[in-house]
Amino acid sequence: MSWIYVFLAAVLEVAGATCLKLSKGLTDMLPSIFVFLFYILSFTIISLALKKLNLSMVYGIWAGLGTVGITTISFLWLDEPASLAKLGGISLIVIGVIALKLSSKNELVEQDENELVEQDEKDSASVTLVEKG
Repeated sequence: MSWIYVFLAAVLEVAGATCLKLSKGLTDMLPSIFVFLFYILSFTIISLALKKLNLSMVYGIWAGLGTVGITTISFLWLDEPASLAKLGGISLIVIGVIALKLSSKNELVEQDENELVEQDEKDSASVTLVEKG
């Protein structure tokens, strides 16, 4: 579920940045309201992901997905020019996001195993207390 939060937060961050562009420097009221709404929701949801995942990993992936999303929208709908250098840079960001995600699988498995061990120890302590009582 935590990874869904990261993805959703990135989508909301992209929506917020897009509205920021459409707000014309926060002078157009409706897009300006959506800027704040989308960013508040994005930060709220990313905080939920941080309950289970590491900050360095979450922030890197969230920022990378946001950058790729904003750049894609800028090229496709906001008529910003796409150059070879920009596309190469975005490709490197995508590679970095994939590397972070792949490295996170090992960290999450280790964290889950530690939680299971702690829970087993608590269960054993409970059984011991019940037997003595």
